[in-house]
Amino acid sequence: MLKFRPHMIGEIMTDPKGKDEILSVGAKTTIIKMAKEFVYGFDEKITSKYMTKGLDVEDQSIELLNSVLFSNYKKNETTLENDWLVGTPDLICDDGVVRD
Repeated sequence: MLKFRPHMIGEIMTDPKGKDEILSVGAKTTIIKMAKEFVYGFDEKITSKYMTKGLDVEDQSIELLNSVLFSNYKKNETTLENDWLVGTPDLICDDGVVRD
């Protein structure tokens, strides 16, 4: 079964422009992309200098957050999933709240 990644929610939960349409153009595009990945095994990797920098400084960002909030968060490596979503959040707080 195909599952959405959390960053896709904004793409699939938009209202269509026409009253006679069920899905928005963005939702259709996202679903077509997922179908290509599923059927053809095609996985489009998107990278940018901003994403690379974010990954490079992720540990430092968690340290900064800990020093400002007087907390002891650790980088999460566990993938979470339910019936509809799958993803790996950066942080999971003690109270179960997921921070990314």
